[in-house]
Amino acid sequence: MTTFTHKRVLVLFTGGTVAGNVAKSKVSQNVKSDPNSFMTILNNSVDIIKANWNIEIVPSIVELFNVDSSNIQPENWSTLAAKIQESYDDFDAFVVLHGTNTMGYIAAALSFALENINKPVVLTGAQVPLGYLGTDAVTNLVNALRMAVWEYNDVKGVMAVFGSKIITGVRVKKGTDFDYDPFNSFQTGTLGQIGRFMRIDANALQKHVGYLSKSKPLAIHGDITIENELI
Repeated sequence: MTTFTHKRVLVLFTGGTVAGNVAKSKVSQNVKSDPNSFMTILNNSVDIIKANWNIEIVPSIVELFNVDSSNIQPENWSTLAAKIQESYDDFDAFVVLHGTNTMGYIAAALSFALENINKPVVLTGAQVPLGYLGTDAVTNLVNALRMAVWEYNDVKGVMAVFGSKIITGVRVKKGTDFDYDPFNSFQTGTLGQIGRFMRIDANALQKHVGYLSKSKPLAIHGDITIENELI
């Protein structure tokens, strides 16, 4: 009889391009997505992961807010950090659907706000919204889910999974609006790659987990502010 590992995953919906929050001048359609659209994708994916990895996923999705990431504020990030703290004992991993324009900022903010976190917090989004021709939303969400429950390398902490790259939370930088791999890991290489297979760089992983402490409880620094104007 097959024994399954059970994983509870909380998906936090915050809006962005992945949800259809784009300038009308840039697109010919007007498609908006809600959390139920993404739950359908999750439900279609959990059976495949169960069959291949013997992991039974119980996904939940919560809409915290639904705004374009260009308009997101530090108080939104504080709300997100507080929600992860509130739900920490009830879930094994967290996936955050977020806009791409400020994903690097929220990834860094969460990395410092969620001190000692020893569960995966995976950020992802899309260059093309769900429901549009050529959308990358489905692939990115499924890959984020794969990373959130993957047990082979036991990767914890904040990271972004987008296109073919896995990037540690404090190294996420957007370089383009054009292609499906818009993010780079500045100053250091990527944490890993994801596609047909998943690979984690051992040296990058050592640096990634360097700020985590398995001996200390989660500490939330939830009052996120920006002291200097970004130019």
